[in-house]
Amino acid sequence: MNKPMDKSWINLEYRLDESYVKGANEFLKFAMANKLPGSEIYCPCTKCQNIKLVQEKVAYEHIIVNGFLRNYKNWIYHGEPLCTDGRDNDAARRPNLESSICDDMVGMIHDAFGIPNMNDVVDDEPSQTMEGGGKQFLLDDITWVQAHRYVLMNFNAIASFREKHVTLLRNERPCAGEHQICRIHNETFHIWFMDHVKQLRQTSNAQISPEVEILSVGPDQWGRRYTGYVINGFRFRTKERESKRKTQNSGVLLNASTTSFASARDRNPVEGDVRFYGVLTDIIELRYTNDLKFVLFKCDWIDNNAGRKIDEFGFTLVNFKHLLYKENRLGDEPFILASQAQQVWYVQDSLEKDWPFVVIMTPRDVFDVLAKEHMTEPQVGPYNGQHLDDNIFTNDEDSAWVMRAVDGATIDVNIVEDDDVDTESDDDVDTESTESDDDVDTESDDD
Repeated sequence: MNKPMDKSWINLEYRLDESYVKGANEFLKFAMANKLPGSEIYCPCTKCQNIKLVQEKVAYEHIIVNGFLRNYKNWIYHGEPLCTDGRDNDAARRPNLESSICDDMVGMIHDAFGIPNMNDVVDDEPSQTMEGGGKQFLLDDITWVQAHRYVLMNFNAIASFREKHVTLLRNERPCAGEHQICRIHNETFHIWFMDHVKQLRQTSNAQISPEVEILSVGPDQWGRRYTGYVINGFRFRTKERESKRKTQNSGVLLNASTTSFASARDRNPVEGDVRFYGVLTDIIELRYTNDLKFVLFKCDWIDNNAGRKIDEFGFTLVNFKHLLYKENRLGDEPFILASQAQQVWYVQDSLEKDWPFVVIMTPRDVFDVLAKEHMTEPQVGPYNGQHLDDNIFTNDEDSAWVMRAVDGATIDVNIVEDDDVDTESDDDVDTESTESDDDVDTESDDD
């Protein structure tokens, strides 16, 4: 009698753990030995969920990056006999098999031949409202790359890896300008970084910190979404959430030290400080491990070339018909770290409807903000381990600016839940009132 395979590795949090990697390789060896005719197998990662046929190498990468379906312990799609007691087959159990005898027969055929039913996918971790107000959701490919890439560009521990990648790109492309090098670096670093760390582990005695290894793998495919967040003394809410309110809390300001290129061939870029203005559209939490998480703001950013101007009185006006990113492309940089955000208020100009002017808000004490909101929800503690540096790269074909540095800080953060009290506080800016100062305290409706 064959010895049962050890499947405990499936539940390991750290997917570069030796036991996890060994288990993944043993699974693939088993799956390839029992596969149907052809060179592909069904991928059991949390994203493909035994629906997509892939090559062995791709399946390995998916299992490492996305994680293995934790409830898929009876490997019926990969040659293992069906477990009759059903205890280890939660991920393969089909909820509509009980609907009819016909469905029973179809299910038996699918199980016998290892053919997944496209209509019966069971989520490993279904989206649901969580304690603390967050909602779990599955990150799509573009969002996953954009958010993960931004974290990598802002983490002190891997600064040397970023520098090495840029050096390699310059050596490989001696005729390329710095603008092109920055673009390629931004778009490909996360892939190179994962492969490079993997190669170091296999071929050298280099000491790699667990933090670096975790970052190289990437975050979980499942994130957590919020509609409100309190950080840096500001209460932020997404644009959608505040649509039914009289107050405005979605305006975001990012102070960045940037490199300006006169053209794509410019070899003498100019450093300068630039403010980027935007509207908060999403708040997500990326989870690498239980101890390493990041909260990011996704924003619609104004194109500083076409969508920003200064009037004769020195006020900044912006136009949201001119956005920096017009489509959700893989190379876009819509995210910033929540700790990097400042708050602004967009005041409607009576003379130019499409050009509201910008008022920079003064932060309030975090604890004062929470007290005024009468919040009773569990609070989120500090995100230990988020040691961020200032290197940021972004690029857009319509923009001559490439972000390189943003001041950020790691502080205690507090989540504003979806069901928080709807009373207006001192930080909720009444959009019907106006201020003429560039730096003013927010005013409450009760003042």
